[in-house]
Amino acid sequence: MGVSLPQPGLSVVVCTFQRPQDLAKCLVSLVRQALPKDEYEVIVVAETNDLATLEMVRREFPEALIVTTVRKGLSAARNCGVSTSHFPIVAFIDDDATAEEHWLENIRSAYSWKAKLGGVGGRVLPMENLHSPYVGFSSSLFDKGAKERLVDWIMGCNMSFRRDIILEAGGFREALGRAHGKLMSLEDIDLAGRVRSMGYSLLYTPKAVVYHKVWMERLTLLYQLRRSYWNGVSTELMSPTRITARRIAKLFHLSIMLFSGKRLDRLEGLAYELGRMGESLSFSLQFTRCRTRN
Repeated sequence: MGVSLPQPGLSVVVCTFQRPQDLAKCLVSLVRQALPKDEYEVIVVAETNDLATLEMVRREFPEALIVTTVRKGLSAARNCGVSTSHFPIVAFIDDDATAEEHWLENIRSAYSWKAKLGGVGGRVLPMENLHSPYVGFSSSLFDKGAKERLVDWIMGCNMSFRRDIILEAGGFREALGRAHGKLMSLEDIDLAGRVRSMGYSLLYTPKAVVYHKVWMERLTLLYQLRRSYWNGVSTELMSPTRITARRIAKLFHLSIMLFSGKRLDRLEGLAYELGRMGESLSFSLQFTRCRTRN
């Protein structure tokens, strides 16, 4: 009769900023996980001046580990959480999301699926049933169907990686990800790409389910365009490109096509390309200044 090997423990990192009520709901869902309490830990990363949040966590969730940071953004906060973690698998959930009772259990069991598995992610579904063309994009939802399968990336609101692989990959790129006043993004896609380039696979499992809050102020055209613009900036930071006549022509084409059908798609595309172009121009100017000084 074979001897079953002990299952690895998990560290859950929750980065938060001035959302004590939403965070409390998130932490309740984590405290109620089906796993034994000694097989996982909850790490809350908050800013040092977020006194209401820190007080709430200390008062209502004394079992949670608290890490305080200065104003550096989401990716820096996640890296702080990883460096504080003690278990070989690190999972991430947003502070305005809640996890199903077997979330961690299903993430952990998925790691036995493949020896070279570097990360596991799951479904991100909306907490509320709202009808808007912006719900999926503006609420960071993620649903790849009812079957487990390998994917290119996993959503930051419901993702996990082996701790040693995160560290080997260099952690989250801190120039990407939400920061104060900026809708920077793609930090999850960037890390996933580096993990895959190291020879590891990423698995999507529909059994690991998280419910994400839908913020009404994000269901607007203005927010949609802002997010598209900052996605363009983030893309350019990930993969810098030169400003070419072809890119300028694409901007002109998108501007002209605003007067035809699918105006929303054209506006999103134009905002995205302007973001890329602006970041590319900024990089070129900085490079020129450095060359001039030298």
